[in-house]
Amino acid sequence: MVPIPKRLLHHSVAVRVPKADALMGGEYEEPVQLDGVYVEPVSKVRPTSYQLQDATNAVMYVDAVNTKGAFAIPAGSLVTLSEGEAPSSVAACHALSCFGRVHHWEVELA
Repeated sequence: MVPIPKRLLHHSVAVRVPKADALMGGEYEEPVQLDGVYVEPVSKVRPTSYQLQDATNAVMYVDAVNTKGAFAIPAGSLVTLSEGEAPSSVAACHALSCFGRVHHWEVELA
């Protein structure tokens, strides 16, 4: 399967993953820069008239080939879309595979 085209992957983000050894939570690793992701507001993805859980504000697409630094981002991580902006929390990360290999990840930001 063809990777997500580079022309669509024009965002860069900073990701802070929760520390595994933190006793009380709320502690994060140093930020990791991901270059070449696509962030789409959820209103364009799946508009609904009702809400069953915390709102997902955006979906971030991370390509396994064309995103520099790509990895499966665990739930609870913090994603900063632009400098000075409040970070978004990762609600879920879904891997989409093709022929046994990850094609891309869809990361729900709340």
